[in-house]
Amino acid sequence: MTERTLVAAIDAMKTARPELTATLGGEMHLLRAIPPIVIHERVERLRPR
Repeated sequence: MTERTLVAAIDAMKTARPELTATLGGEMHLLRAIPPIVIHERVERLRPR
């Protein structure tokens, strides 16, 4: 999962649940500060074997 995929997923979630927009919008800058490799490693760990 690339950072772009993650951002797209968050955008889709914001569209589906507008009440989350304020919270997610506030956290987007935090997500962008996380190096994509860290996100990728976490996603790989969560993925079912």
